[in-house]
Amino acid sequence: MTYTPSGISMPTIVSQLNPALKPSCEGVTMTVLSFIKGILLVISLFGIFLLAAGVWEVWTVYTFSCHAQKVEGTFKGYHTVYYETTTTDAFDNPSPSHAAESLPMYTYTDAHGCVCDVTGKDGHFFEHLKFGDKVKVLVAPDGSEARLGDFESLYGNAILQFVFGLCFLILIKYGIRVADRYMGLPAQTVDVASAYIGAPPQPVDSPFAHILSCLQEIGQSRLEISGLAIYLGGFLLIGSAMAAFTIHITIKRQDPALINALQQQHYAAALALATQGRGVEAKTAEGETALILALKDNQPDVARAILNCRFVNANVYTADTRSSAQLAAANGDLQMLLLLLHKGSPAFDLDPGLIHALIVKGDAASLKLIFDYGFNLHQEYHQMSFGDYAVIEGQAEIVRLIQSHNGLFHAPAAFIALALNDPAVLQATLKGSTAAASRFCGYSLEQFAQKIGRQALLAAMRGNKQPHPRGL
Repeated sequence: MTYTPSGISMPTIVSQLNPALKPSCEGVTMTVLSFIKGILLVISLFGIFLLAAGVWEVWTVYTFSCHAQKVEGTFKGYHTVYYETTTTDAFDNPSPSHAAESLPMYTYTDAHGCVCDVTGKDGHFFEHLKFGDKVKVLVAPDGSEARLGDFESLYGNAILQFVFGLCFLILIKYGIRVADRYMGLPAQTVDVASAYIGAPPQPVDSPFAHILSCLQEIGQSRLEISGLAIYLGGFLLIGSAMAAFTIHITIKRQDPALINALQQQHYAAALALATQGRGVEAKTAEGETALILALKDNQPDVARAILNCRFVNANVYTADTRSSAQLAAANGDLQMLLLLLHKGSPAFDLDPGLIHALIVKGDAASLKLIFDYGFNLHQEYHQMSFGDYAVIEGQAEIVRLIQSHNGLFHAPAAFIALALNDPAVLQATLKGSTAAASRFCGYSLEQFAQKIGRQALLAAMRGNKQPHPRGL
């Protein structure tokens, strides 16, 4: 019987069960264990890559922050981008699924006094910011790039990469030790510093020394030639199959047939191609995608078929920099616009006339989605803010919605309270000496109350009696 420092080896146990099977069983066992070690070694490369990527990202962000200009900004919420996939259950029944990434949106004023709207490139794993928070923004000296300046936004993803990489290496280290134990191999030295100076191994008591010991143990792990050859062969086979599949999908999605059908106005053929997912990523010579062509030609069925394909980018632009959401809004297709927003198209550059029309219509549900996806409520439309338009229309729900998104209001407080149909706020505003004499858009307070049907509320507050909340 063969003993090792960590116990009895697996080949010895197998050979004692049946001596006649000793050569074959030991060979198969060693090959399987070598194969497992090969897998662990290759996975360790992924852990090393995550460690290196995390360190590189920290260094890149640090150098950027050292040279960037620090300005104050306002956080405008998270722009959620959905990546659609399809999962199958145990009975091969497909079901739609999606992953989401939360991209931060914020505004800041540059050195020239211009308000800049920014959607970040890196998502926040933890949505630690709230709408309306004051944030520090780091702007490159030439103004070409801006990043949120808080610690979580700058270093959060890099630290997560580093931690995941370290966990990979620690798990693989102990996985290799288990494989070595059953193969009858001695454990590797884990004290790197002692190995260099020739001293006896000492306990590892620092995180950095522990990382080095993991790397050394993985690097010194012995792998038999047979197991390595089997593993590399299987790896190349699987890799070749995945590469062939990726090339096939790429060629299919970049097929120019869909672009040609849209340019030649063969919309039935375009719908059939888009339904098959063929050509949905192709581009014209001007760089316009099939989705842009379908929206420009006002073909919602074709555009919807393109968006139903997985991993299609909805945040695309025309040659003259109009976004897909702007095209849908110009077509008057509200449902297509909402679908594009769900798929990742930003809302900050939508036509203000559309927002005004939705306010007049009282479509609070659509407006909430548009505001959540980053529409700029600090701009004005025909010298009035959108908050003022909601007030003048008496749309209480939309006024609250704009207030919750820190929108701009110029209307006096008493007019806003009337529009909100809020007795307590109105009573507080009427105590001011100028409230009764204030005017808004040519209306006195009494005229405005009559316009939006709040005469009973105003009369009750001026008579110092509380109206019944359902009787107004």
